[in-house]
Amino acid sequence: MVIVCCTEKRGGRVTSDDTLRDLAIAGFGVPLGATINMSGSAIYITLAAIFAANISGTPIATGDLLTVGVTVLLMSIGVGGVPGGAVVMAGVLLHQMGLPVEAMAIIMAVDRINDMFCTASNVVGDTAVNTIVARMEGNPDSLEEATGLAPVQEK
Repeated sequence: MVIVCCTEKRGGRVTSDDTLRDLAIAGFGVPLGATINMSGSAIYITLAAIFAANISGTPIATGDLLTVGVTVLLMSIGVGGVPGGAVVMAGVLLHQMGLPVEAMAIIMAVDRINDMFCTASNVVGDTAVNTIVARMEGNPDSLEEATGLAPVQEK
């Protein structure tokens, strides 16, 4: 986990070079996982906007929620591979919604730690899925190599 947290979002290099033997599966799975993991940024941006609205006492109208949903969907596409990119997009959303941008100070204070845990979670998830797919495709050693665990012998 320490290596994952320190390398941040470097294009899946830790996953494809160090833990999987079948690079063809990793070459397909890691970019797919990076694309799918953009939903975490969308959730984070939305929660940051709702948090800012709550601490400022500003109500969010029901019609604004649809605008937030569409805006966050479009913004999260560009945030995936940029470390700290969700903070910038949260600031854009706060400005668009008319919320106080001063809430960004609180959001930025915890973003670095939150970003490391999100990255670690994404890399572990991508590695697990790629390892399972490699095993299903006929590479029985991939799970043992990735985890360092020997298979359980049945009696």
